[in-house]
Amino acid sequence: MKKTPMQQMLELLEELLDSKPTRADRTRFETAIAKANELIKEEKEIIMDSYWEGGLWDPKTVSGAEGYYNKTFNTTDNE
Repeated sequence: MKKTPMQQMLELLEELLDSKPTRADRTRFETAIAKANELIKEEKEIIMDSYWEGGLWDPKTVSGAEGYYNKTFNTTDNE
């Protein structure tokens, strides 16, 4: 499954957090991870909007833009 740039960034931040950073760096990584999770939601909306605007819209398709996003980019079960 493909990963969006923000999903890739989140993975990197989580790897850095797992590398036993200093206490101050740990706080910075946790803050960055929280922001990255917010931005992933924003990124999803942008991708879905692009799907609709790109002409792939089919009113008969139940999954539509969200289905396209989930099929293509969703790498977690809770997105």
